[in-house]
Amino acid sequence: MTARWLEIEIGRLALNTPVHLDQGPSGIVVIRTERGVVAYEDVCPHHGWQISSGDVRNGEIECPGHGWTFRLDTGACSSTLGYGLRSLRVVTCGASVRIEYPEPRPPRCSPCDASLTTGG
Repeated sequence: MTARWLEIEIGRLALNTPVHLDQGPSGIVVIRTERGVVAYEDVCPHHGWQISSGDVRNGEIECPGHGWTFRLDTGACSSTLGYGLRSLRVVTCGASVRIEYPEPRPPRCSPCDASLTTGG
């Protein structure tokens, strides 16, 4: 899978305020913290809610769906061990950050669709 880059001015990001960007397969959530900027795929691993709609408190973001909390520094789920957000690479370039994100995945073919293309 190839990747793309997105550049954002750090000054445009409010502190501890999640921002949704409509990029990649599930969108991106970007959060500027006291320690820097973090980015994750914008989907909760529990039930697929957009994490960017959640609240940031005490270094964590809370999923608006069922209240799972995720550490901003690692993406690890604090409330249910073994789960976490998929992190995206963030590179600081002066007054901006560059975020690497995957291209959207092509839709999968169902077995029915595959038989149409193979003549089977």
